[in-house]
Amino acid sequence: MSRRDKVFEAMKECAERTNQSFPYKNFDEWLAGAHLRDEQREREENRLHYWLADYPPSPDELSYKFHDPITDRLYCLNLHHGTTDQCWSVELSYDNGEPDGWHRWLDPDLYGCYAYDDLIALKMDLIQMMKSAFPSVEGWNDDFHVIPGKPIALHYQSPIYPREFIKYFDYDRRNDDAPFHLYLLGDVHLIRRPPLFRQRVAIIGSRNPDERGLDVAYRLGQYHSSEIVVSGLARGVDTAAHRGCLDAGGRTIAVVGAGLDIVHPKENVDLQKRIIDSNGLILSEQPEGTKASPRTLIGRTRLQMALADKVVVVECEKKSGTMHAVEYAQKFRKPIFALDCNWPGNRYLIENGIAKPFKL
Repeated sequence: MSRRDKVFEAMKECAERTNQSFPYKNFDEWLAGAHLRDEQREREENRLHYWLADYPPSPDELSYKFHDPITDRLYCLNLHHGTTDQCWSVELSYDNGEPDGWHRWLDPDLYGCYAYDDLIALKMDLIQMMKSAFPSVEGWNDDFHVIPGKPIALHYQSPIYPREFIKYFDYDRRNDDAPFHLYLLGDVHLIRRPPLFRQRVAIIGSRNPDERGLDVAYRLGQYHSSEIVVSGLARGVDTAAHRGCLDAGGRTIAVVGAGLDIVHPKENVDLQKRIIDSNGLILSEQPEGTKASPRTLIGRTRLQMALADKVVVVECEKKSGTMHAVEYAQKFRKPIFALDCNWPGNRYLIENGIAKPFKL
């Protein structure tokens, strides 16, 4: 047996031992296939906005290249999975002509540690981070594909499940505290809080505000359009806040109390569609077919407050759904602000030091 035949038989045995396909009949055919694989690998390595993995689908290293037209530099994100700490490390680098090149570890800037199974979330967060750091670059790809108009169900063990819920909820089924499943429609990326992400502002209040309340809610939505406005798609203050944000070109999250196949209230069908079309997000813990009820509407307020970085109360009664939301905001230690007006709920919040007053 020639040396070429021995090499071929050894490769064939190795493939059989590792349960890999080996469609080659002889050494020359295998060698030609190896050349094709090398050429394909070289083309992949030179592609921009492409996640190149060493051993897909279970890689230990990944790389992602992009070109910055401002500095005319070719950057590379390098992801390494550590065997000691069992977490992903991230390095940003480019070749500056020096023997060692230039590199910077991004781990301190990331949102905590990412375990091996958190790779999906890490990619999403990194791309959001790079978008902020390199605004002139186009074509970003986090490798997470969503079918437009199709809801996504997230289990609480999903790598992109909100960490805020893990922090604030105890996952005790008896207390009905934690959403074991979340249902999302729209831009799923808004559910994550990656590095350098914009603040989330919850704007809440009465379903029957006066003209001043509607105007204030709308203007607050506009004012916070550079951030993420969180509200509940209800009549009154919620609707005005969502519209103000959208009219100013912003993005908003609506946390609803019905299944995603049911719009509550019905008159906000067009508003929900507009939120989705504007890269916003509709979020619910209720499965499809569930109608809104006092229980589900009160329950969704805890999700709003868990997502929010601060809470703004426009107008409310002393006994209202808004007060339920404020109770959760207090429990989660969120900053609370209330419009300085004569509504009973606002006066109670301000006079008892629960909320800081503001005027608009």
